[in-house]
Amino acid sequence: MTDTVQILMVNTGATPISFEKFAFSPTEKQQIHDTILNSLNRLGKQAHALLKYRGEFWVADHTARKGASKEYFKHQVRYHPYMKELA
Repeated sequence: MTDTVQILMVNTGATPISFEKFAFSPTEKQQIHDTILNSLNRLGKQAHALLKYRGEFWVADHTARKGASKEYFKHQVRYHPYMKELA
């Protein structure tokens, strides 16, 4: 089990669905936060982030209904169709 924070940005608003992968050390908290928030805002409202850290999976979503989000919220998940991308 690795301590790397893995992020998969999933843009379901693109055809075909597009992906971006990132990996960070868990000590790079501000860079992780900024990468997720900037990617969500750049990719649009139909995008979300799938995160893997210490064997747990989380999904981060926009908080703003319109315009750029100033923050995101995340929740833990047990299943996501693209979990294997972060194996």
